[in-house]
Amino acid sequence: ALAAEAAATATSRTTTTTTTSKTTPRTPKTPLEGLKEALQKRITAGVLRSANRLGVGSLDLVNLHWWDWQVPGFEFALDALINENRGLVKNVGLTNVDLDHLERVLRDLQGRNPSERSVSSHPLACVQVNLSLVDRRPLTSGLADFCHREGLPMLAHGSLCGGFLSEMWFDKPRPELASLAPGKALNLVLIDEFGGWDAFQALLRTLSDIAAKHQVASLSMVAVAWTLSREGVSAVVLGARDATHVEQAALAVGGSLSLLDAMDVARIDAVVSGRGPSGPVYGLERTDPRFVTLAGSGADGSSRAPVDRASSRAGSKDHVYECAKRLATLRATYAKSMPAVPPDLAAHFQDLFPEAAAARQQRQGRQQHPGAEPWMAGSAYENLSTTQLVTLLKGFVAELDCVAGSGPVVDPEVAELLPNLRTYAARMLASSEQARFVEQRNERRPSPRPQKRPSFRKTKDDASAAARAAFRDKLLAAAKRGMAASEGATSDDDAKTEPCAMQ
Repeated sequence: ALAAEAAATATSRTTTTTTTSKTTPRTPKTPLEGLKEALQKRITAGVLRSANRLGVGSLDLVNLHWWDWQVPGFEFALDALINENRGLVKNVGLTNVDLDHLERVLRDLQGRNPSERSVSSHPLACVQVNLSLVDRRPLTSGLADFCHREGLPMLAHGSLCGGFLSEMWFDKPRPELASLAPGKALNLVLIDEFGGWDAFQALLRTLSDIAAKHQVASLSMVAVAWTLSREGVSAVVLGARDATHVEQAALAVGGSLSLLDAMDVARIDAVVSGRGPSGPVYGLERTDPRFVTLAGSGADGSSRAPVDRASSRAGSKDHVYECAKRLATLRATYAKSMPAVPPDLAAHFQDLFPEAAAARQQRQGRQQHPGAEPWMAGSAYENLSTTQLVTLLKGFVAELDCVAGSGPVVDPEVAELLPNLRTYAARMLASSEQARFVEQRNERRPSPRPQKRPSFRKTKDDASAAARAAFRDKLLAAAKRGMAASEGATSDDDAKTEPCAMQ
């Protein structure tokens, strides 16, 4: 929606090129050309936003999600990911796509009939869809079989139904829809489509019995193992907060082959057979009013759903302020090597820096749950080399350039902040590039510069420090020998000699 708005604005303007002799009018862009250009900038801004959030120079995989198939521009967005962002995006996939549209996409990408397709002839890396015991539409609609025949990996997200497929909800009353966050409420609606809360409790009871039978798996991991065992499913996307969750998920990986036997699968299939939403993948979410209202990505869900569901908000006011917060976090992490915040940004950064500093202190003082060792860094921006810092700041500058060129920013505060923010990011980049140049110059030198002769005071201090260290070592050695020796085994000569030696 925002891209189409920017395209309409582009077509309403006629630009001119001024020379010393005449003014030549340029041909105005057609609405389709304006839409393509606007979408390319929005896509690039979104890709850079994701890369800068992670603190990396490229993304291994980006999945494109298109809310409304009636809205034009999907082909332009996919082309922007595949061809316009080759250096930023290594692999491109689709998410929440049904069988009919997947066939059309592959046919358009290959330029020939579906019967002539081969997996090596299209650039898609995978398809990611919602698949769980509650929502089996990828299986019932034929999408999984198609991906299996074509050799196209299918990734399953939502295999735990937003956390409902867990012990937490076993033998518990049905929650009120209004009490849940939008994402959780969406899964509760899927449970209603499954047959209601009683039918869902019967499923949880079956999963719990199977978990107790094997004595090594939780109810949730039995559900994941079932999903992994489906033909066509290459992987399951799971969230993990610590190493314990990773260890539990490893049980389900082995479970797809050994945890569930034929009797277990038959029991589960008997419970879920004939239940769950029907139709194409993600069809209800795109058309059913219950899903459309809850599908807003804003914090309040329903009130912003009609706007949020049509855009990733790349290039919006929220994007600009998020970029400012990330830049403030980066500057706070490397404050000693970064230029001072200019006065025109002080009003904005004064609110951002304390928040970033408090978050960093909280990370440093955070205590891990017993037995849950940390398995990831606390911040994507910590412990970066100078070269990594330069790459990241180049991404920030490029991201702000894309935001500025992706359409008119109507908010006066954002319009004033954006160019100043971009200028400061460029100054941070220049400072980091200068530091990298100095490091590289020092590395190329054949030998280090001769060191100055230390002063008398420094030599005296070093000698005193060495003497104190030697005395401390001897004292500790004597204490250890005394503790190791049995009572009465130490001779008088040893007791008298040791203090003399220590002196």
